[in-house]
Amino acid sequence: MGNDPRVSILIENYNYGKYLGDAIESALAQDYSNFDVVVVDDGSTDESRDVIRKYKGRLKSVFKPNGGLASAFNAGVNNSDGDLVFFLDSDDIADRDRVRKVVDQFESDKEAQWVFHQLRRVAKDGQTPIEPEPVPRIRRFDLRNKSFNFPALSTSGLSFRRSFLPRIFPVPEARACLISDNYLKFAAVLLAPGIYLGGALGSLRIHGLNDGSAGQPLPYKLHADILMALEMHRRIPELAHFTHRLAAGTAASARSWGDGGTPVKELFDQYLQELPFFARLQMRAGVALRTIRNHIVGPTLNTHGPAVAQLRSATRATSIAN
Repeated sequence: MGNDPRVSILIENYNYGKYLGDAIESALAQDYSNFDVVVVDDGSTDESRDVIRKYKGRLKSVFKPNGGLASAFNAGVNNSDGDLVFFLDSDDIADRDRVRKVVDQFESDKEAQWVFHQLRRVAKDGQTPIEPEPVPRIRRFDLRNKSFNFPALSTSGLSFRRSFLPRIFPVPEARACLISDNYLKFAAVLLAPGIYLGGALGSLRIHGLNDGSAGQPLPYKLHADILMALEMHRRIPELAHFTHRLAAGTAASARSWGDGGTPVKELFDQYLQELPFFARLQMRAGVALRTIRNHIVGPTLNTHGPAVAQLRSATRATSIAN
């Protein structure tokens, strides 16, 4: 056990005090010995900080002013030291064997820089299932410059090697409420190989306040995606093959369905201004072609947002096991 990699479990929280205790208990109850828990409270105004203080001596607490999800991610990473970093939303619950099973995957494949897994969807009591259990399967992904239908995932299903994190951190904090965890997921799968575990290693609590991007109106999705394209292009220019597609596809969607409006146009214009002249021409032509196609085919926008559709057209995966 002395050679087991050190794990940090990061819990980011904002006003989920009534669920936070369950998340902390599930993190502390892992059947793996070499780990610590870091809880970042992002300026909560409910009972969250009182809940955290009950665990003094058993975890590391970070109390900060409200800055949004991205700033909480950054604070958690900066205040942790594990070789492997696991994320856990404060209203979700980790299975007792989550860390051990994910560590086993990292240890089995030294090239894997991330391991993602599914969650079972449960009611707000944290126990009653509301959907069938995800089917367990293990797949190794190398999605760089390729194409594949990559599954939608929640924050509580994400884990990374710390040595990889400087490639995607810090997460952009400007207007961070719109960027969400998609920045982490898409950047990771486009930059490095990893492993996807189809089975559930935790529970995603559905309680009406966390419907996620699938439950957001189209203007929100479009605004979030064009912002992510802009910030990702600035931070990780080698992902231009993805961000160009995302920016053009989002701008075309906003034109076709009249949603997103001025914010999307302004951010798209910012994106174009940072490109060379001929690249701007290509992007504008791409938007025009996509807009025409949208009017002919009709709205077929993916329920998880344009970013998922663009990822599917920019990536591919290889299965190592079923």
